[in-house]
Amino acid sequence: MATIKDIAQAAKVTLGTVSRALNNEPGVGDKTRERILQIAKELNYSRSVPAKKQALQAEAKSIGIIWHRGNGLFFGHMCNEMERQANARGYSTLVSIANPEKAFQLFHRHQVDHIASWCLPTWTPTYAFLQTKEQFKGNMLMLGGALLDRSHRLTIDRKGAIYEGVQHLAELGHTRLAFVGAETEKLIGFTMGILDFQLHYRPESIVLTDRLAPFPEERLLHLLRQPEASRPTAFVVDSQGNLYRFVHFIRKHGYRVPDDFSLVVYDAIYEMEFVLDVPLTTVGPNVESLAKQAIGLLLDDAPAGEEQWRNATAESELIARASTVSPK
Repeated sequence: MATIKDIAQAAKVTLGTVSRALNNEPGVGDKTRERILQIAKELNYSRSVPAKKQALQAEAKSIGIIWHRGNGLFFGHMCNEMERQANARGYSTLVSIANPEKAFQLFHRHQVDHIASWCLPTWTPTYAFLQTKEQFKGNMLMLGGALLDRSHRLTIDRKGAIYEGVQHLAELGHTRLAFVGAETEKLIGFTMGILDFQLHYRPESIVLTDRLAPFPEERLLHLLRQPEASRPTAFVVDSQGNLYRFVHFIRKHGYRVPDDFSLVVYDAIYEMEFVLDVPLTTVGPNVESLAKQAIGLLLDDAPAGEEQWRNATAESELIARASTVSPK
């Protein structure tokens, strides 16, 4: 569907001039008005949305953020930081937690300029999503690992983040580590760290979780009730969501960090300083840097010699705090 942006570009006039011509307002020469009306007719322009409203929408530059089922503190921090970074560039942001197909269609109807969509690497676009993508004229950024044709992509090195956490624990002298989380690339990073730093590997030290299933307390109790020479001296928890359940578990059973074991958590958000009595050591991308990189990919032209659609990786950082100490 043609918009007044298309008409203004074809007529080589401003949005305001198009709006006045279409609404039969003064301030536009007769020849210019006739030319604008002719172009509107050729482009099959629809007056279903008033031209004045379209002009206001066009002048208010915006970025749509699609974050299906957005939850957790990281979601809020990331959206706030993307708004701050976008605002510094003259854009505002709109956020939708609807499924990507519906959110994309909504943003397209509201004529947002660009879209960033948070989707994991396993995400597959629907046919309706791809149809809307064909009609969308702005830049598209896939955040989180998903791949989409003719779109920028910003992945997060989650595997490297967990690997760095394992390295930190190994440098403190830990040799018996346990992993609590889902079977994702984070577990691969944990396993690679165990092998590279020649730490003890025991399959029972991999405690897999499912957010829709009960937390595996019995598995954890079995690990922690092993003889001292066998029990883990440190845990790596793969997400904020699993951390909350893990914290509930250790409080319920009277364990203390770092007196009983050290703890590293994925998700570098400042609340990790206050979840327990001691600040938690974290790994993960810096939210401010991640948001700045995302907005830059959407708004900046590709450097000379580079592909139009860029594929970038956000590096992670380790913040060592009081939850990790050398084993006793």
